[in-house]
Amino acid sequence: MIDKRPPKPKTSARDVRTDLRAIYERADGSIPDMSKLSSRKKSGLHRFLVRGILLLLVLSAVAWTGFFFFSKGFIQKQDQLSVKIDGPQEVKAGDAVTYTIRYENTGDVPMATLELAASLPPDFHLTTSTPEANDKNVWTIGSLTPKSDGMITINGTFLAEVPSTEKLQALFTYKPANFNSSFQTIQTLDVNVNDSVLQMTLNGPDHALPGDQVQYVISVGHAQKDPVQNLRVIPVLPQNFTVSGTDPAFENGQSYWNLASLDPNQPKTFTVKGSYTASATGDQSVGANVGFVSDNVYLKQKDANVTTSMQGGSIAFHLIVNGSNTDQTIDPGKSLHGSIDFTNQAKDTAQDVSFTLALDSTGKLPIDWAHADLHSGKQNGNQIVWDKSSLSSLKQLKPNDSGILDFTLPLSTGSNTSDHFTMTLTSHIGSLGETGGAKSISSTPILISINAQTGFTSEARYFTTEGTPVGTGPLPPTVGKTTTYRVYWNITNALHDLSGVAVTTAIPANVLWTNKSSTDIGTITYKKDIITWIIPKLPTSIPQAGAWFEVSVKPAASDVDTSMPLTTSSTMNAKDASTSQTITKTADALTTNLSTDEFASGKGTVKK
Repeated sequence: MIDKRPPKPKTSARDVRTDLRAIYERADGSIPDMSKLSSRKKSGLHRFLVRGILLLLVLSAVAWTGFFFFSKGFIQKQDQLSVKIDGPQEVKAGDAVTYTIRYENTGDVPMATLELAASLPPDFHLTTSTPEANDKNVWTIGSLTPKSDGMITINGTFLAEVPSTEKLQALFTYKPANFNSSFQTIQTLDVNVNDSVLQMTLNGPDHALPGDQVQYVISVGHAQKDPVQNLRVIPVLPQNFTVSGTDPAFENGQSYWNLASLDPNQPKTFTVKGSYTASATGDQSVGANVGFVSDNVYLKQKDANVTTSMQGGSIAFHLIVNGSNTDQTIDPGKSLHGSIDFTNQAKDTAQDVSFTLALDSTGKLPIDWAHADLHSGKQNGNQIVWDKSSLSSLKQLKPNDSGILDFTLPLSTGSNTSDHFTMTLTSHIGSLGETGGAKSISSTPILISINAQTGFTSEARYFTTEGTPVGTGPLPPTVGKTTTYRVYWNITNALHDLSGVAVTTAIPANVLWTNKSSTDIGTITYKKDIITWIIPKLPTSIPQAGAWFEVSVKPAASDVDTSMPLTTSSTMNAKDASTSQTITKTADALTTNLSTDEFASGKGTVKK
């Protein structure tokens, strides 16, 4: 094939020089000598520094390699120590148990040091160990040659609540002879405490009548080899059961029995005697439980229950006070309105029925007997009695006969009176039918707690009670002129401490806060037309606390011939520290008509 393209033009020497000049020409128009090339020699210092840096890098790499090689870096720790905990995983509380912690050096390198720290649950009581610990639950074993083993035996007792789960943990710390670092191996064993060595039974009547004397017998024992220590037996009785006695007797006002030691196979019995109140109906559940006491902590072990069914066949009655048959709180100065309803549910006639309402307190009873309304009842000391002498229908109650007895007891606000008392109603039956003898039945006591004797007042003044001005400006208030007033808050308190005291009010839009205030205790704040007085705690040692703040008004023409409002109603809220009840007191809204300021009387209407 014939190439028909034209031949390439030849490059002349002149063209080459022109191209080289374009590439290498300096700024002054000259070009370098291209006939020879030479390189610049590097300094000896430069070569020394480079070689030194390279040598340091090599040495550093060798050092780090050695560090990781001889510690825990590149060569990982092998499981040289094998650990196992042998012992029961299901135990009874109070039973003696043994745990063996086994360890073995499975590696080819001796262990220079070996130490065991055992983490035992707080409810595990260590009795002995083999060998004995060097420190509290710490054993220093020392060296351990390859393929050798050992064990540590722990004996003790779980005094734990039933049911519960406990953890035993063995922490070994060791250092292989060819290592500079220490290693650790941990082994944990979970132990379930699902039963107890203690045994308990509870026996009582299947049926009972209100007022009948009944008894419940609790038996506690065990079959261990050695005595068990520090037991507590607790009866759990219905609210409608009244205890008349226990055997053994409770100590120091307690409602349980403590037992220092209980020998094996020698059960101990505990008896509760009493009767059910008139309000007991249906099935009544009586219970008891037993447990260990360790470091003042009760650890429940066993419980037992028995059910006693209430039967009719007697006088049924109820005590209602202020609409309730339960404990209640009332403000001082109020009245207790009570009623007693009764019905003869027996098939026989009841003779000589009487009701006695006993009011018991540790101090002076806070009842204003002079203004009490007992209706057909008679006061006998701190008791009210209704019987056939005052109410003929009680001489004989036929089957299904019923009635209601009412009474009103005002509470006294006198000093040195008790702040609580109980009300217990007892019915006495002379005879029931031809064979039924005398019988007494009591109701469940009602506890009456009296709140703190707290008072609160709010008033606006221009003058003090002595006639000294505390306000400024014209009086009566005048259109276009500013008049200031002081608002006084006062709290009185007795009987109980108060906490979280808060008094609040609001001022209308045309009343101004002057930023002047003062308190005996606590702080006053103003925000968005709301004024608040806060007292975190007001003890009875401060029987009276006061505060005041200042406001001003500038009447407009539309206010002429009116009394301008100064504040809305004021509200005080506090918590009674003894009864935990919230106490609320309110005071009326205030106006420029200063009704309590005798020096400003009749000067509250706005004038032109």
